[in-house]
Amino acid sequence: MIITTPCTASVPLYPDIQRVETFKLLAIVVSNDLKWNPHIAYIIHKANSRLHFLRQLKRAAVPHHDMLHFYIAVIHPVLEYAVHVWHTGLTADLSDQLETAQKRTIHIVFGGSSFTHHSYKSCYNLEILPLSARRDQLATHFFSIK
Repeated sequence: MIITTPCTASVPLYPDIQRVETFKLLAIVVSNDLKWNPHIAYIIHKANSRLHFLRQLKRAAVPHHDMLHFYIAVIHPVLEYAVHVWHTGLTADLSDQLETAQKRTIHIVFGGSSFTHHSYKSCYNLEILPLSARRDQLATHFFSIK
């Protein structure tokens, strides 16, 4: 007596896996050479797209402190997302690109035809650290044993 029939269809356990240059995993762009150039380009593009709204606030004559709150709430998290993963792999050039994005934001908030190093240093008074110092601070805090 035969209760079951043998299964004749063969289903592959693993479909063909494609080899790609980059892929996005949880909003982190990972490249096949494990460099962070595509990820930094992605987050700078994302931050720059949010600068449009900051410019709209500037045109609407919103006070500086409100625009800084917008930066801290909307743009800054984009520049720091998953920093623990990619912080140690940054080159000096990539770090400078991120700092330029923050300087561009501060230039929009405080205005002026020329952006000076002094106005960037005044951000220490506003508790806005350079992104490199902030990344070091976050990584130290994240990996500290308590």
